Amino acid sequence: MSQFGSKVDTFAKMETAVKICFAIFALLQCVCAQDGPDDPRCVPITNSLCQGVGWTVGTVPNFLNQHDLRTIDDEVSQYLPLYDTGCSNAFLHFLCSIYYPPCFQNNVTGSLQTVVWQPCQELCDYVYCSCLDSVLRLGGEWPDRLVCPRFPSHRKGEACFPGNVELSFLEDLVLPTIPERELPISRKCTDIPGPSPNTSTPTTPTTTLPSSTLHCPIPTLAAPNGSGDRYSLGSQVGCSVPCDSSVYYDSDDADTTIPVVILIFSVLSLVLSVLMISAFLIDRSRFYYPERPVVYLGVNFILLSAALLLSSIATLANYPFACEDESLVIYQRLPAANISFRGVLCILIAILLYYTTMATLVWWVVLTITWLLATTLKWAAEAIAKFWIVYHIVGWGLPLVQTIIVVGVQWIDGEAGSGVCYLGNLDMVAKGVFVFVPTLAYILLGLVIFTISCLSLFNIRAQIKRQHDSEKVTRLHKLLLHVLLFSLLFTLPNLILCVIYIFELANEDQWEINLLCQLSQSHCPVQSNSNTAAPVAMVAFKYILWVFPCSSLLVWVLSRKTLQSCGHLMWSISEQDQQGYRGSVHNYNGSLPRDIK
Repeated sequence: MSQFGSKVDTFAKMETAVKICFAIFALLQCVCAQDGPDDPRCVPITNSLCQGVGWTVGTVPNFLNQHDLRTIDDEVSQYLPLYDTGCSNAFLHFLCSIYYPPCFQNNVTGSLQTVVWQPCQELCDYVYCSCLDSVLRLGGEWPDRLVCPRFPSHRKGEACFPGNVELSFLEDLVLPTIPERELPISRKCTDIPGPSPNTSTPTTPTTTLPSSTLHCPIPTLAAPNGSGDRYSLGSQVGCSVPCDSSVYYDSDDADTTIPVVILIFSVLSLVLSVLMISAFLIDRSRFYYPERPVVYLGVNFILLSAALLLSSIATLANYPFACEDESLVIYQRLPAANISFRGVLCILIAILLYYTTMATLVWWVVLTITWLLATTLKWAAEAIAKFWIVYHIVGWGLPLVQTIIVVGVQWIDGEAGSGVCYLGNLDMVAKGVFVFVPTLAYILLGLVIFTISCLSLFNIRAQIKRQHDSEKVTRLHKLLLHVLLFSLLFTLPNLILCVIYIFELANEDQWEINLLCQLSQSHCPVQSNSNTAAPVAMVAFKYILWVFPCSSLLVWVLSRKTLQSCGHLMWSISEQDQQGYRGSVHNYNGSLPRDIK
């Protein structure tokens, strides 16, 4: 009740101040009505931002010479993020006195007069005092049209609004509530800075606020560092995705479930890849061409699994690489001098993930080419191995070119739930062009070449059968089984992953609109009744499929040859130990070393 009474007192003070200003203004000057298109006229204020400031009728054109009410409303609405910060209790009084200046009509002199008041410079100084920091945090600077020295000063005896510029009066102004918006806690300036007596040069920045920084209606989602044009959330440009995954996914524990799944499967993939490389180091003759590219697949899976493992551990430790100061997900902003350490880690992880992912796909194509040379063109292993430098240039160079392009276009971003930095989490164009298309192209190209190789193997099988060589037929059957199983374990997860990419491309807008509606009902699209959130199960399954092709290495690891190689290695190590022990016993002469005697 006391709050309501204070508001009534404030509006009474406003009304008294308006009447006093009107009387002073009427005595000092007379604005006579004249015919013409630019004559000031009084119009009802319909904009929700200015309906509770103490006057209901504004002047058109305003001091910015704006005639169209829609244009005025659109420009005023751009300051909603600044209102949401609650930077000043008098912010709307100042803003609306510029865009909808108080308008009164009087016929004191016998003819109808339209009396228009500009805001006082002291009112501008009061708002500027506490709102400048908020403007800078939103990534902009104080607009030149709001520079305070351009307004009349009440201290100099000039007529202006609100007439009373005492600090106590300005502190009593109440920030009005906007319909369907939460009233922020407003701040007050403790002192009004006076104008410089020796100069009229504006002391405030004269650069206008970038439109992109004011487009996001939710201040907590406003894109940082003036990079709003790179962000988009639903229909709102300049908004980013919050790191609070509970509002984006269909489960409240998404930031735990997804990282745990990534952790488990990345560890399994890492162990399997290390076993694969160990088998190669124990017996290199097993992995000669055309099978040698399998080794490089294992190297890539080690790096890929390590990057995912590191990201999941950081997320579970409440230090997700994908989040900037645990508020918004990161969007690459290189080159930037003020990029945070977490932002650097995010970009490095994304580069490693993208490079190794593309490298596994390219080496898959190289593997199918070497199989084609061996089966269809009947090349010997030595002939295939001659072109090893070409395979390496393609296998490592092509993904490197792709990665350089990705870093150049600055499309690296973070994912809230997983904490993984990659490409296309926030931008569907990036996901479609740089992730979905290359993945599908490499898989299909490899499948075409692999199919030709398999047809050649079946022809070879038919020829061997005619020779009635059962041993060769059995060996060929084993080879066919190995090759088919390897290809199935590698290509099927990637094809399913492409289907998930298509599903994400088709539904990302709806998920973002759902997020926007949860955070701000007033900015929820009218035509949208979607309550669809991103499914946690699908996101977790996507990361499983990302590392699951590593299981194709089991075809080469889980075999009798691997066990035999490990047995030979252990036997040779034990033999060396026994020989060393026998040698030490044989050389012992029963005397102690001199330093012990």
